[in-house]
Amino acid sequence: MRKWLKYILLPLIPIIIGLLYGFAQSKHNARRIQTMTINFVGEDTGMTTKEAVSNLLIQNTGDPLNQLNSTINLHAIEDQVKKNPMVKNAEIYLSPKGQLFIDIKQKKPIARLTTKKGHQYMDENGKLMPVSPYHSARVMLLEGVNTSIEQEAAFKIIDYIKHDDFYAKQVVGIKRLNNGDFLIDTRIGRHQILFGKAENIDVKFNKLKIFYKRMWHEDQLKKYKLLNIKYNKQVVCS
Repeated sequence: MRKWLKYILLPLIPIIIGLLYGFAQSKHNARRIQTMTINFVGEDTGMTTKEAVSNLLIQNTGDPLNQLNSTINLHAIEDQVKKNPMVKNAEIYLSPKGQLFIDIKQKKPIARLTTKKGHQYMDENGKLMPVSPYHSARVMLLEGVNTSIEQEAAFKIIDYIKHDDFYAKQVVGIKRLNNGDFLIDTRIGRHQILFGKAENIDVKFNKLKIFYKRMWHEDQLKKYKLLNIKYNKQVVCS
């Protein structure tokens, strides 16, 4: 008797599971969006606000609140949020209770520059982004950079600097000269660094760091206004 019952019930299990899933899905689709929660994940760079994200989303896709789960287009919402020039990435998801969550990672500016389009930031990936109406980032100034090739060259130097604790605190500005050389302004010592082209970057900075250690120890650095490190294996002071 138990064998017959087993043979009868086994084929019904997938059907029962399917019916339960369909019922749960139908119940989920019939729910309406009750709340919308915007979270900033990672570092809050202050480039945008939750209110600004919400207003821009409502303006372009409509207010998601009280919409049926079955009619909400999560991909469209995610694409719209990612169009915000201050947003690096976004993930959108719904909870079973009808809560809409928007997780946003903001772009991080690492330099401020003036281009033909006015003042802009360079983000941590070397891409340009507009200045924020909500926050002014304390980053180094970048001058004399206009084309994408020049921006790419400048980013190589800036990227090295921001990953080095010493230089990240020391450098306040970079200027590209007409001949393509880069001139670096420093915070301490009242001197400039003639870096040259954006090549052999690690070699030049390592050479300069060794020079700094010796000069600071001997208290000689304050005598110089320009440190030329564009040539291999030497630091020319003037």
